Amino acid sequence: EDQIQRLPSRQLIYGEAHIPTLIKDVMPHNPKGVLQDADEILSWINGMNQLAKGGKEGTDEQFWMKSWNCKPHRKRLAGNKIFVIRRPYLNVFGGAQPSIMWKLFKNDRATTGFIFRILFAVPEVHKIADPNLLFDMPEELESLHRKCLTSLYKGLPMDEETDSRPMTIDTHAMRIFKQ
Repeated sequence: EDQIQRLPSRQLIYGEAHIPTLIKDVMPHNPKGVLQDADEILSWINGMNQLAKGGKEGTDEQFWMKSWNCKPHRKRLAGNKIFVIRRPYLNVFGGAQPSIMWKLFKNDRATTGFIFRILFAVPEVHKIADPNLLFDMPEELESLHRKCLTSLYKGLPMDEETDSRPMTIDTHAMRIFKQ
């Protein structure tokens, strides 16, 4: 049993883990990333900061925000040792009922930007609006969006074999998509 406890925890897909366990035991053995299968996204969000005193303030949400764009994660451990995960590839996959989606925005998650780091994919049957892809977004929002995408595009290193390139969608392509 002692030997089993010392084996590295290799889990490409995991259900639940406290952030310290994820950082120290799971991520170092999965350099290509991990996927959390959170059946209920709200349960994943509400489960953050469980180890914090009083359950109010913690660093779980900040860890997810920092890791969103794959910046190295550094942590000082006991004995003044520095622990680094060069590229914390983290993904969360899950669902939520449309009627409770508003709860994802509670606790200033819109203000901190946490909720905007989540990509929502809504099945056609649950869509509440038919977006107009030809709508012109206000320039200040376009500028912010462009800065975020540029930061993400330039911030993620690519090797020569899979070097990425920007793709643009013109008005004609949007019309085809809409049809």
